[in-house]
Order: sequence, then C-alpha cells, then structure tokens
Amino acid sequence: MDNSLFPTVPVFLDRSSLDQSWGFRLQGGIDYRLPLSIKKVSPNTPSHNKLYAGDGVTAIDGQDASSMKHEDAENLLRNALQIQLAVRRYVAT
Repeated sequence: MDNSLFPTVPVFLDRSSLDQSWGFRLQGGIDYRLPLSIKKVSPNTPSHNKLYAGDGVTAIDGQDASSMKHEDAENLLRNALQIQLAVRRYVAT
C-alpha cells in the first residue's frame, strides 16, 4: 500500500484527569510486528469524532511510532493529560 495516498492528520486530545479514559483501543507495535493503529473508539470520550477505527498512528507527541513497542505507546498515553497524535486516515470518515 502506498502510504503517500493517505493524509497524515494531527489529532489533539485532552482529558480532565489521568483516571479518565482516552476512549480508544490501540493495537500493534514493533513487538507485534504491526504498525500502531486505532482498533476501536468509544462514544462520549475525548477521542470520539477525532479518532476512527483504522487510523494508523505515525507519531505520539512528536515521537515516531514506527519503532515503538505497544507498551511504550500505552505508557506515553497513560501518563498524559494532553496528547498530540499524528494519524494516517485509511478509511473514509
């Protein structure tokens, strides 16, 4: 697949506390030999209408996600109140 055909979109998320869920399920990572991507987005969460199932995560807070382990990505997300993701939109939204 030619990734240049799909735009990279910046997504800014924020939440009021570390106890609040971001509202999306992450899958993949270099340790799984799969690119990081969004598996599921829950309604009425900070991610709702900003992230979509199938979005490929290319960066987390400016860090290249292509060589990131799943756990490392989760830790970055878990410990932040605000996060900037760069995602590649593979599906129509």
